[in-house]
Amino acid sequence: MNTDAQQHALHALVGRTVHALFTDDAGQFLRIDTDQGSLYWRTEAEEDGMTWYVRMSGVHYLLDATVRSATVRQLPAVDCDGVPHSDFDVFYGVTIATDHGGGELVYRNSSAGFTRGWISSETNDPADTLRPFEWRPVTDDWET
Repeated sequence: MNTDAQQHALHALVGRTVHALFTDDAGQFLRIDTDQGSLYWRTEAEEDGMTWYVRMSGVHYLLDATVRSATVRQLPAVDCDGVPHSDFDVFYGVTIATDHGGGELVYRNSSAGFTRGWISSETNDPADTLRPFEWRPVTDDWET
């Protein structure tokens, strides 16, 4: 797991006021529009794995709120869709505390072995630089 990349992404959010949230249709990217510009978070995985966002809760506590802290932890296994995507599924929760309350972003890593997933930050808009897609606004809690 690339903990440095993940800590950098989480640390960059602290102290910013979140104005809007967006995701891509595959759940690989998250765009966070803030008072200091946009942040782009990407899910990544080691070797044979794949990682994607599966749930966001407490969205109303995140919008138009200033982030006080953002931490990640491994969650107990949750069967989101009834179908294992690989031999080994791991879920992670990013808890985001704001001056209005808190929310949680959950991402899932599936692999054939014991690899892990993480979040990293992109400098530029991935919809412009990596592959074309449209950002979908996140205005309420959601699950994939």
